[in-house]
Amino acid sequence: MTKHSRHRDTPADRTGAAGLAASGAVEVVRSEERLRTGVQRVPVERVIVSTRIVTETRTFTVDVRREELVIARAPIAAGQATPEDGSPEPGQAGQPVVELILREEVPEILTRVVPVERIRVYRDRVEGAEQVQAALSREEVELSDTRDAPTGGGRRD
Repeated sequence: MTKHSRHRDTPADRTGAAGLAASGAVEVVRSEERLRTGVQRVPVERVIVSTRIVTETRTFTVDVRREELVIARAPIAAGQATPEDGSPEPGQAGQPVVELILREEVPEILTRVVPVERIRVYRDRVEGAEQVQAALSREEVELSDTRDAPTGGGRRD
């Protein structure tokens, strides 16, 4: 077997030229590469799902009420007592003071978080086909004879 040849060692190679002479044939095993394809799952991308809070200013109109003091005046009829007639003034000894507390409504702001939408995230597999290309090597058998072509059908030793 030579340094650069790629054929397998056969009985004919081991016997040499004598094996060729005895059987009349030489056997050489030719090899070639075969391609086997498959798939492998590899990570391509990392996706992070998160929420963020966005604050926006909104303006609302709230109806509010308040109490006001209303003084109703009535004319005094003839013959009714008046303070100038000697009836005591309010706030003087023995006369009650009328005190009223007026109230008003003020807008009240209360916020609370309520669920408004459900979002589902899932993975989906998309199938497709890709073409792959590869270089395959193969052996070729060449017969080279360094001797001159035989004449007359005889053998040369």
